[in-house]
Amino acid sequence: MDRQYLRNQVKVILDNADLEGLLALGAPQDEYDQEVALIESGIDGLRKTENVAWTENQIADVVANVWSEQFGPFSDDEMNKRRPHFVGVARRIVALL
Repeated sequence: MDRQYLRNQVKVILDNADLEGLLALGAPQDEYDQEVALIESGIDGLRKTENVAWTENQIADVVANVWSEQFGPFSDDEMNKRRPHFVGVARRIVALL
């Protein structure tokens, strides 16, 4: 899969999910672009180290790690509350792969 296509699709997924509610508050449309690039890079890293199809949990872990780095730190409780949203994003990404 073309990296630019993947990045564009991950952007659509993240923008639609708006996990922090920033777009709904009027943030610029490029608000999650850095997270998109980091998630795409994390997926590419999995691609280089794994010889099997990726699971939702693997992709959700990539999303969670990026989110924690960019918006955290979060407590364990805060991460647990966000986990279903990370899995939802991951499910949509896995459907592309």
